[in-house]
Amino acid sequence: MPEYLHPGVYIEEQPAPQTIEGVSTSNAGFVGLTEKGPTTGLPQMVTSFNEFLRRYGTYLPEDPWGSTRFLAYAVEGFFNNGGKRVFITRIVGAGAAPASQTLNDGFITRLAVDTASNPTARTTVRLASLRGIAVGTRLRFDEVIAGTPQQNIRTVVAYNSGNTVVTLNTALDFRYTAAGATVTLDAVADGPAPTGGTPSLRIAASSEGTWGRSLQVSISDAQGTAGLSEAFTVAAEAELVAGALAFAANGPASGATTIALNNAGSLQDGDIVEFDDNNPATPNEQRTITLVGNDISWADGLVHDYSGAGSSIRRLTALRAGGANPVIGLDSVAGFTAGELIRISQGANAQILLIDAVDGGANTITLDTATYAVRATYTAGAAVTLGAAGTNGGTQLNMRSARNFYSGAVIEVDDGAQKTYHRITSIAGNVLTLAGALGAAIPGDVSVRVIEFNLLVSDGTLSELYEKLAMDANAANFVATVVNPRSNLIQVTALGSPRAIPFNIPQTNTGLPVNLAGGDNGGVPGPDEYIGVDNGPGRRSGIRALADIDEISIVAVPGISDTAVQAQLIIQCETLKDRFAVLDPAVGSQIGSGRADDVMCSGTTTTPCTPRSTIPGCASAIRAIPTGARAAWCRRAAL
Repeated sequence: MPEYLHPGVYIEEQPAPQTIEGVSTSNAGFVGLTEKGPTTGLPQMVTSFNEFLRRYGTYLPEDPWGSTRFLAYAVEGFFNNGGKRVFITRIVGAGAAPASQTLNDGFITRLAVDTASNPTARTTVRLASLRGIAVGTRLRFDEVIAGTPQQNIRTVVAYNSGNTVVTLNTALDFRYTAAGATVTLDAVADGPAPTGGTPSLRIAASSEGTWGRSLQVSISDAQGTAGLSEAFTVAAEAELVAGALAFAANGPASGATTIALNNAGSLQDGDIVEFDDNNPATPNEQRTITLVGNDISWADGLVHDYSGAGSSIRRLTALRAGGANPVIGLDSVAGFTAGELIRISQGANAQILLIDAVDGGANTITLDTATYAVRATYTAGAAVTLGAAGTNGGTQLNMRSARNFYSGAVIEVDDGAQKTYHRITSIAGNVLTLAGALGAAIPGDVSVRVIEFNLLVSDGTLSELYEKLAMDANAANFVATVVNPRSNLIQVTALGSPRAIPFNIPQTNTGLPVNLAGGDNGGVPGPDEYIGVDNGPGRRSGIRALADIDEISIVAVPGISDTAVQAQLIIQCETLKDRFAVLDPAVGSQIGSGRADDVMCSGTTTTPCTPRSTIPGCASAIRAIPTGARAAWCRRAAL
């Protein structure tokens, strides 16, 4: 303090009384019941009543909510009267719970298109997913057709991962539809239908209430990142040649439509053969044949005579899809041995095949189509390559490029007939290191694809799509890591499916979208729910959560006149000194003439607040206006 040590005139400045600053009434904080919306965390801001309806739902019914239902009306009135922003804290009563659905693991898929109308063409079907499907897989088709459940079980003899078409051992008995049919693996312990699976993923509505029953979720396989393993190290090369055939006796005469052969075993129905009369002056003739034993026949009679010495016949269709263990001719079989994998390619078609036997004298090889089915037709000139395996069956897989693969990813190694599944533990350059050994040599140029899934959720108005998700908690695209921070509709919990990959992915029971079930709005909340709990910034609830928002200048709990609840509003105003409370009088209170100034208590810290007319509960509830506030209001109870 100053010291006055000698006579004189001293000037001492005294602080002037602090002025009361104006407080904006455009930012409010409301607490109350809503149809939906978060009940924890920071109060959420809405800037229009339509936004409130989207995020928190519509008006609540009078039964059972009574006067606790007025929050939606208050928000609507706030915006109708010029309010700009309102921060909402939703509360719920005891017993409130979110709707949810637990999805099991396993495998189920749908038809991408209806099967053929023509019964004979139902040996091929196009599926939505080929995950876990290889040559030899038994598929079960189920659909209620004309009121009767119809089931067919067929074995896959070939598949095309590019267009998801599979070839079946026999035609389906019924015309199955994309809308109604389900396709599952038959009698496979690791890949049952989801109805026989184990829990894989729990999906819950993002907040409590029966509103979550409107949420519909669907799961689909993603077309994950695909690449090729390192190319063959070439050990031997050859070309397909037109297969030489031999007449059993003399060749066919002019006009003939059939002939016996002594080596028709390499032929198939629909093959094209070429007749040569050894006369350069006449063109060779080609016919599409039908095979019966060692006899072949064709539709149109031959123009020239092929019964003379020197006439010959050869097979132009060197290799066709289908058929068992075909014999094919090469220009050389040097270096080719039984049990080796070869790669055949021509134009856009290429695949891996397995040698069953080699005949060096005839320059032919027999293919093992039970393991590696022929998927396309190849003619003379197609390249046949014998190469070293891309891997030796260990824990590393050499890739042409490892771009877009990632540690923790589940991969499918697909050689066109067989599939194996592995998890990547690390990547160095273009080499993938796997959690377990491949178990067998992997030929070069096989397809390697990341196994991921998509999750779609919709409430009929708003939809959220999450693509290329994984079930590995260590992966960056782990389903909970991706969905939970971003979704306004759901929260997910991975349940740790013990099933072997790739059948640990969650599925709906039918492969179609499914609604969440259950959920509870809870009972009518009491004072404790309105007051809330203080678990620290960002984790408060009820009225206490409004303290986290500095922008708020008005606080209210519409429709609630409980003295303990109103006292908490007042305490917050007194503590923060930057807001005022709007309080509801007790139900049945009469408010004088109804003029606005009849329901306003005004004053300052030094001037007690006194209503201009008596409002039961108002004068006692509003004891004093904190510094920085202009007024506190008592509102009519009957709105």
